[in-house]
Amino acid sequence: MKTFALALGLILGLTSVASAQDETLFDNARVVGAFGGPFVEYHQILGDEGLMVGGGGALQFKRFFLGGYGVGTHFPETLVNSERYVVNIGHGGFWLGYTIPSHKLFHLYVSAKPGWGQIRFKEDRDDKDRDAIYADRIFAFTPEIGLEINVTDFLRIAATGGYRLVADVDNLPEAYSDEDFSGFMGALTFRFGSF
Repeated sequence: MKTFALALGLILGLTSVASAQDETLFDNARVVGAFGGPFVEYHQILGDEGLMVGGGGALQFKRFFLGGYGVGTHFPETLVNSERYVVNIGHGGFWLGYTIPSHKLFHLYVSAKPGWGQIRFKEDRDDKDRDAIYADRIFAFTPEIGLEINVTDFLRIAATGGYRLVADVDNLPEAYSDEDFSGFMGALTFRFGSF
């Protein structure tokens, strides 16, 4: 994750140097800080309720931020041909967000996480990933909106609600589709850094 944030910062920096004479989308975008931290998402998947845990980091451009994230879980269980399997879901990708007015104690927080990952059905939670009985690559998109509080100069906590849309479920047993893994979610996001 640190490598991704560093590479993104380098690309944005080189882009601004290379295009110093041309007007670009990021002309007025000034990096004011960076942050990283964990988040916890509550979901209902296949009738089971549980948590997905993840984290990410981003560069802060005044009210807008851009970075990357990763999240995963193995709380749901399901039956396939009378056999019980633990469902492992993980995905990661870009993390985009916006806060306004970010200098106020409480303020609006909007975020979107488009990413790619995999769903695996395993016989046991401790099985290695290569031991999955069924596996499928997915695309996940999670927009969310809520309130954020400035706890200290270096910590912000957001409480949000949103929807996780999962697409491309086509390699699992026939009974499963995108809708089985999509649904509403609630989240707590902890952002540590410079804003």
